[in-house]
Amino acid sequence: MNELDELLIKVFEARFKKLESIKLQHYEEAVGLRDDEKHLEEAIFKKIYRKKVNYDWKLFETAIDEYLIKKYGFSYKSSDSLIQLKRQLKLKELLG
Repeated sequence: MNELDELLIKVFEARFKKLESIKLQHYEEAVGLRDDEKHLEEAIFKKIYRKKVNYDWKLFETAIDEYLIKKYGFSYKSSDSLIQLKRQLKLKELLG
């Protein structure tokens, strides 16, 4: 698993935990998790765009969406993206 995939898993985990916190009405926790999610997204953005490009969430989502669709066959916007990414990584690992 490469560093980009590891960061994506962390983003998806933060997003999942954030949504669970919102469902449970733990809003302070959700705010912290949202901040974690944004910091991870910025780290991924810097990894993709090595040039000095200011963080742009639309550009980020487009780039990550294209990467995930091309490499794993699902969209960044999928509600179960964490499960799908882990499943695809495990499958690639098993197939060698």
